[in-house]
Amino acid sequence: MGFDYEQFGDRVRALRKERDITQAELASVLNVESHYISRIERGLSGCSIEIIIVLSKVLGVSIDYLVVGKECSSVKEELERVINQLEKIRMDIV
Repeated sequence: MGFDYEQFGDRVRALRKERDITQAELASVLNVESHYISRIERGLSGCSIEIIIVLSKVLGVSIDYLVVGKECSSVKEELERVINQLEKIRMDIV
């Protein structure tokens, strides 16, 4: 299970469009070329953690959401749910 560049790019594109930000405007804020934003959004290029941090601030979402598509609290809730299920299974076995 590796990093999914296409899904990351899809999230960046969707968030950028929701906020009525052009690729050129986003590129300007990130101090990169517009074609780089296009490549990220199409899943053809990755980006540095520095770019991801600025993207999260500009797009108003957490880094977790940009990278994995879930907020940190969602991941925590999912883990708690799985742990509870495993505890129930363990109790049934014992």
